[in-house]
Amino acid sequence: MEHTPQDTELLWLFVDPSLIGGGYGKKLWIHAVQTAWADGYKSIRIKSDPFAEGFYLKQGAQRVGEIPSTVQPDFMFPLLYLNREA
Repeated sequence: MEHTPQDTELLWLFVDPSLIGGGYGKKLWIHAVQTAWADGYKSIRIKSDPFAEGFYLKQGAQRVGEIPSTVQPDFMFPLLYLNREA
C-alpha cells in the first residue's frame, strides 16, 4: 500500500510496560485517531512494533504487509493501516 498525502503516520505511541492493561494505550489511540480525522486525514499508517500489533488489530487496523527495519538488518516490522471508513 502506497503512502499518500491523505494518510498520516502514527509514530511513537508507547505505554510503559508496567502500565499496560490500564487503558492508557486505548486513550492515547482514541486521541490520535480523533485528531487525525479532525485534521482531514483518510487513513493512518502504522509501522508497528511486533509486540503491539495485536493492540492495533483490536483497534480496527488491518495488516497490509511488512516494512524493513532501518536499524536491524533482516528485521521486518508489521505495516498496518486504519481507514476512516472502517
